[in-house]
Amino acid sequence: MRIYLSGIAIGLLAAFSLAQGQETSTAAPTDATGVRTIQSLAGPWRCREDRGNVGVQEAWYKTRLDKTATLPGIGSSAVVWYQRDLEVPGDWKGKRIELTLGRSRVTQVWVNERCVGLRNGLSTEQSYDLSEALTPGQHVLTIRVSREELPRDIGGHEIWGLQNGWVGIIGRLDLTVSEPVWIESLKVLPDVPHRRARVEIAVGNRSGKPASGQIELSAESWNTPRRHVVPPVAVDFTAETGGGRATAVIDMGPDVQMWDEFSPALYKLTGQLRTAAGQDRLQTDFGMRQFTVKGTQGQVANLVYSPSWPPAGPCPGTSATPSPRWRAA
Repeated sequence: MRIYLSGIAIGLLAAFSLAQGQETSTAAPTDATGVRTIQSLAGPWRCREDRGNVGVQEAWYKTRLDKTATLPGIGSSAVVWYQRDLEVPGDWKGKRIELTLGRSRVTQVWVNERCVGLRNGLSTEQSYDLSEALTPGQHVLTIRVSREELPRDIGGHEIWGLQNGWVGIIGRLDLTVSEPVWIESLKVLPDVPHRRARVEIAVGNRSGKPASGQIELSAESWNTPRRHVVPPVAVDFTAETGGGRATAVIDMGPDVQMWDEFSPALYKLTGQLRTAAGQDRLQTDFGMRQFTVKGTQGQVANLVYSPSWPPAGPCPGTSATPSPRWRAA
């Protein structure tokens, strides 16, 4: 459901902006952790509409695009190329550099004349690792955005309908610079009966050699009148070249605030990584709730879901039969 709603929201935003002849914009993100450097790429970009879809064949990433657009923003052409100059400072050498695109279509990215990848995530952020390509000095960053190559086997309203007419990049648009050993993700699995939370930690490592250190996890409530601070826990980790994983269990204690539909209490989890070479920090939010399934009913806290669709038949308002993916879900 989260993906579905996100898709509808993007489509409405795009349709409104196109109707008004305006570009969407967003404030530059801030680094709440105070460890990673975030450089916003919002602002003017060179651009060119690729109405014949010939840009890749003609290697437009080797040319200087001749028009101007503001990003984050959107347009109506099926394929659009964006380009800007970048100057990478010397103290970024050896760091991890990640490009983040908030919401977009199918994208392909070049640094100078080097293709660094393609992404087709339509309802989630897209990210590119530019660590090897962005050495200190001057570079040209080129992004091709296309709705011509939308995945055809997904279906659903998150792709078609109102979303179908726009191309561009909205939301986040920035470079994140961190140490070569970093926290890739924090996955929280609440254990409500035991008032605990299991945290699965993914650690990235592009230092070229094995790394080890310690990760401290701390959590506190942030959206309720009563503040609850959870005692921190620490876990040792090792990460071979390429990355590693670690697991920790947080005891939420007797004062834990449970999530429900009337009081959606949330906790902010902070992971602090320390190695001999540097440190990193990542934060995420979670709620203490449990999802259970009984027969055809699912329950989150006190909310009971009794879906009659997709098993009952056609999609609402259509004669289409739900796909096997929906049946599996």
